[in-house]
This record gives sequence, structure tokens and C-alpha cells, in this order.
Amino acid sequence: MVRYIRFTVAATLAMFVTPQVHASDIVMSNPQLPDAPEPVDNANAVVPADVTLYDDTRYSDQLYWDVLTDAYKGRSEIESVHKAFSDYPKESVRVAVLDGGFYNSPDMNWQGGVNLTSADTDQGIQVGDDFRQYDPDTCPTTHGQAVGSIIGATTNNNFLLAGIADVDLYGVRVLGCNGSGLLSEVATGIRWAAADPDLEGQGYPTLDEPVDVINISIASNDPVDCSNTDLQPAINYADSRGVTIVVSAGNDSRSSADIAPGNCDNVMTVAAVDRSGSQANFTNYGSSVDIAAQGVDVIAASGTDGNGTYQTSRWDGTSFSSPIVAGIIAYTQSLAGISTPQTVRDWVSASATGVASQSNSLGRGILNAPLMVENAFGPQINGGVTAQQVLADPSRCNNALFTQHSPVSIPVCELYELTYDGTVSIPEDYELMVFEGDADNPLAAEPDNLIEGSTEAEFVFRLSSPFDTDYGVQVCKQDLSNCQGSLKPLDVATTIKCSDSESVASAKRQSVQ
Repeated sequence: MVRYIRFTVAATLAMFVTPQVHASDIVMSNPQLPDAPEPVDNANAVVPADVTLYDDTRYSDQLYWDVLTDAYKGRSEIESVHKAFSDYPKESVRVAVLDGGFYNSPDMNWQGGVNLTSADTDQGIQVGDDFRQYDPDTCPTTHGQAVGSIIGATTNNNFLLAGIADVDLYGVRVLGCNGSGLLSEVATGIRWAAADPDLEGQGYPTLDEPVDVINISIASNDPVDCSNTDLQPAINYADSRGVTIVVSAGNDSRSSADIAPGNCDNVMTVAAVDRSGSQANFTNYGSSVDIAAQGVDVIAASGTDGNGTYQTSRWDGTSFSSPIVAGIIAYTQSLAGISTPQTVRDWVSASATGVASQSNSLGRGILNAPLMVENAFGPQINGGVTAQQVLADPSRCNNALFTQHSPVSIPVCELYELTYDGTVSIPEDYELMVFEGDADNPLAAEPDNLIEGSTEAEFVFRLSSPFDTDYGVQVCKQDLSNCQGSLKPLDVATTIKCSDSESVASAKRQSVQ
């Protein structure tokens, strides 16, 4: 396969051929784990007395569910949204896990899947076979099951783990028993999860409709330009079908800019922090990273022991940060509805808390579930917003007698109120705020730019220089610690012109020439 770049220089047509990397030449695998999973003794597991939300026996060890504290900033506060929305109606969400090492267990309800890797044909495992090929003796990897259990293990069934979201899970086996596979097969897995009709008739089951979220805890073993492989077109196709793709950044303590799929467009690339919120010493980092989540001591499924007892282990790696993000995305979509991938990426970008310490860029910070849900129920301002002079209403101009005889000086010509072409909603503990900016202090949602804020959508505020200043509105926390959506430009409609002598107490209604 080749890609042709055609261009003309000085009226001469030149043909250049840029070789496209053959996907079959690129080996991909689960990112090398910093440490082997540490098994957790489940034989005598009981629910601690102080755990009241769910009865899953390892629930209290799922630390990323807990609330933030000064000491533990790596938490995503998932429990908070589960409590707040326990009775809220939820939509069905479908999630595909591209990986290897899947199996049946009482904690996992796989809705379906497919084996797409040819890595184990020597063991008689063919493309199109069942995706659940885990065997503790002959095919011992459980990586995909661990990832899936973080996202969607059955919750509150008094068995091991609580999944972040109640979803329909699909296992897409693209890695073999040794945890490796080919990029071409990963690309096919993405298309399978996106219900690409071109895959019909290939000898394996296909989906009628695309899933909503894909998690890929896989990385290329060598530097790869994603745009020069089959991976990016597959991702673009899934994106066009409304599928949000979440990928792990990798565990090589290096920039993820040349590691696929973390360097691909139209994905959310996830780095790892520990429970204190500090950068994990193994995580990849850099400009291609979008967000972070806990990736150290993450409790997840890990196969069976010699007696056939289902196990869990403490796993380290960005492989387990990624499903935390994918799970929060799935849970949020179950509340707020299925949205476009770009909208979901915007939610994630606006829903981070700070990293406790870091040596390199970890994107926006650590994904916070309550912020994610708050942002998903926005944007809070829909349609255009205009600042209209209060005296533009003729009935108010007829009240000039009051303003002329008021004992208090009122700059009535500088008083404005907001009008809306659409709607605005202001959550509890938030205010609708008006900001200003000029050449010396550009418009931004910062304390120095704040003019006025209110918990009500309609309020009066003063604009002293409506012709020389830029204005905007945004819904923000009262202390400006978090703002929802983007700063929306504010149109200023000045229809009343006042002389200096009249501007303090009264005004004459006239057109601005």
C-alpha cells in the first residue's frame, strides 16, 4: 500500500511516493507492566463494616472510587456520582475492550465478542473463534479481563469487584496468549467494534450497531507514526460512527508522541498517577497525553488459582488508568445520553483535578467523575447572549422621574442586563458571571476580569466602556475554581446615548448614530 502526494512547483508536476508502513510489520502488545500483578487473598474477603454503598468484597480496595483528600489526590470520586445518581434513569451504553485474556466469571457479563488475532493458530485458535481463550496453563494472560472488570464488573453482587458503569461489554481479542499481536488486527478490531459493514462475510460474527466506547490498553513496541498506518483510518471511521476511543499512554517513562495508538488523532490518551496523585514513575507522558487516572495498585480481575477460585490482583500500568477513564465516560453517557466523541473529549478536558506532583505533562490532570457529570449536563449556555441596556425598555424610560429625583447617584446609562436567544442553566454552587478584557488584559474567566456574577440568569450589572472592551459570560464556581463550557462572547447592544450630565441620574431616549 502506498500513499501518493501530488503537488506542483513552478508549473512542473512532480510525483512523490511515500511508503505506507505495512500494518503486518508492526507488533503491538499490552504495555510492559512495571511489576507483576500482586494477587489479593480473596478466600476470606468480607465487606468492611464502614463500607455502605456496595457489597462487592473487594470494593473497599478500589481506591479510585474514593473522595479526594489532600493526601490522596489520585482519586476520581466515582462513589460520589454513584450515590448522587443512584435512582436516576440510565441509558444503555455499550463498551468494547480490545485486548486479550478474556474468560467467563460470575462478575463479568460479556454480551459478545470475537477473536481477530492469528497469533495462536499453532494452538488451534483461529480467527473467528470465541474471544474467551484464557487458560491458566496454556493461555494464562488475563489482561483484557482485568481491564474489562474495572469498567463493567457486576456491581453489588457480593462478589469481588464493582464496575464503574453498568454496560454491555464486548471482548475483542486482538492479542494472543503472549499479549502480542499485529497492528492490522487491532485496526480490524476497531472497525469491528464500530460495526463496519465491510467486515461482514469474513467468517465471524459482526455487530449491527457500533458500540459507544472502545478501550485499547495496547501500545506499539517500537516508534510508529500513527498517521502512516492502517490504525488512523480505522480510528477515524469509528469516530465518524460516534464511537469514543480511550487508549493507554504506555509504560516506558518516555514521551508518548511516537507510540501508537496514544499518538493517534481522535483518541483520549491516558497517563498514570499513584493514589497520592503524583506522576507514576513508569508512565509515558507528553503532548499526546490528554488526561490521567490512577494506575498504581489498581484492583482488577486476574484469572483463577489452582483450585479454580476466581482471583483479583493489584495491577500497575497505564493499561488500568485507561479503563477508569473509559468507565467514567460510559457512566456519564448513561446519565446524560450518548454524545459525539468530540463532545465527550471536551467533557473530559474540562473535568480534571490537579496532579500532586509531576515531572512531565500529563494532559489536563486527573479525571474527576463529579466534574465530568457536571460538564456533561452542559454546556450551560445555549444560544447567543446579549447585554441590553436596561433603559432600552420604553417602560423603564417612562420611569425617568424616579431616576431624576433619586437621592443616590445611579449610572443608569451604564446599566445592562442579559437577554438570551436560547437557554441557560446554573447548577447549585455556580454563578453566571460576566467578564471583561482589553488589549492590556485579554478576556478570560479570571478574578481580575470579573465584572459581576449571579445565581440568577437575569441580573443588572454595569458596563462603563461598552465600545472599548471585550465581554464574555461563563458559568463558574463562585470562587472560580471550576468553570463549565467555554467563555461565550457577549454581544453588547447600546441603543441609548446619554450625555455626561445625564448619565448619572437620568437619560434621554435616542438612537445611537
